[in-house]
Amino acid sequence: MKKFLLILPLLAVTFFSFAKTPGTEPMIEQAFNKQFAGAQDIRWTKVEGDYRKVSFVWNGHRTEAFFNGDAELVGSARMIFFEQLPMSVARGIKKNFPRGTTLQIAEIFIDDVTTYNMVIEQGDKKFVVRFDEYGQVIEKKKVK
Repeated sequence: MKKFLLILPLLAVTFFSFAKTPGTEPMIEQAFNKQFAGAQDIRWTKVEGDYRKVSFVWNGHRTEAFFNGDAELVGSARMIFFEQLPMSVARGIKKNFPRGTTLQIAEIFIDDVTTYNMVIEQGDKKFVVRFDEYGQVIEKKKVK
C-alpha cells in the first residue's frame, strides 16, 4: 500500500506531462480541435508575441492555423490545386496571365477574408500574385 501511495503521484505527474502537447495551452487546443476536427500530423509552434502556430493535415491538405492567447483563430492557410480554386479566381488568372502556368497556390483566410497567393510563370518570368475571392489582382510582384 505504501508503494502505491508513493507511485501514484509519480504516475500522475508523468501522465499529465505527456498528455499536454508542448507549446500549447488547453484553451487553444480545445479551440483548434473544435474548428479542425479530424486533423492529423499536428505540430505546435510558439511564434512571435502571444501566438501559436499549428501545422497539420486536414481533409488531405497541408494546413497552418494561427491562434492568439485568447484561443481565437487569427488566420489559416492551406495549399490547394488549380482545380480547387473558385471559378472567379481561375478566370482572373486566365485573364491576367493567359499564357501563364500556376506553380503554387495558397488559400489564405484572415479576418473572414479569403485571398489566394500564388506563383505564376509566364514565359521566362515568374510572379508572386495575390488575388481576392472575386478574381481581382490585389498585389503582383516579379520574382528575380
